[in-house]
Amino acid sequence: MSKPRKPTGTTGPFEVTFGESKATVTWQTASFSSQKEEIEAGVAEGFLREVDRQQLFSFTVNAVRQNLQNDLDFTLETSEGGKYLELMEIAPLTDNGGRYDEATGSYNPYDRSSGIMSEVLKKSRRYRSTATDTPILLVVYNTHWAFDLGDTALMLLQYFAQATEHCFERIYFYRPSSERSGTAYDVFPTPPEHWAGFNPEVCRDDVAYNLIPAAIEVCPEGGAAIPLTPRPTRTRAKSRAGDR
Repeated sequence: MSKPRKPTGTTGPFEVTFGESKATVTWQTASFSSQKEEIEAGVAEGFLREVDRQQLFSFTVNAVRQNLQNDLDFTLETSEGGKYLELMEIAPLTDNGGRYDEATGSYNPYDRSSGIMSEVLKKSRRYRSTATDTPILLVVYNTHWAFDLGDTALMLLQYFAQATEHCFERIYFYRPSSERSGTAYDVFPTPPEHWAGFNPEVCRDDVAYNLIPAAIEVCPEGGAAIPLTPRPTRTRAKSRAGDR
């Protein structure tokens, strides 16, 4: 029986080197496997390593077990007892013809974060009964540069996750820089007082632009030409984050 395959996008950091007369920009793309289990194992390994480096957990992880497909992705043995680790990729491909390579880097942070929160709530409904017995940690991550979250989108996701009822003990955003390394960010919980007076509606019409990595060029003068995609066409999320 063949293992399930999973498409991924293209992401990774830049390396800039300076010669005598100009700079050279190299896009160090992550080499993700085509096998779903291997992709998830790499994301979990990189996330847990980064969490340990940043000391984001209030507990220690003693053992990690990858579960069978169609189940919560990983079981963690921790100093606080057993916990589940569930992964969720940010990949709104229905807006991009179902293809990573047709996605653009321009987006509306309010819509993007609302859409992510809607997917979080779907998982919450699926696993709510399980979470009453065993805490679940949710990690949302991206494998494609166009779906990376900027500061505004991440802030809105933090707000929506705090303002919306769900079953997850903690939520994180993980940005891979390679198949087994990356950067992790807290999403939930955040202090309620942090949001006093905050109105997400002021961000409703904001536009964010991710750089087009493959199109970066070095100018004759030695600088980097950084291209941006056109302003996005506004699409509304099917359900607004914060709705019960």
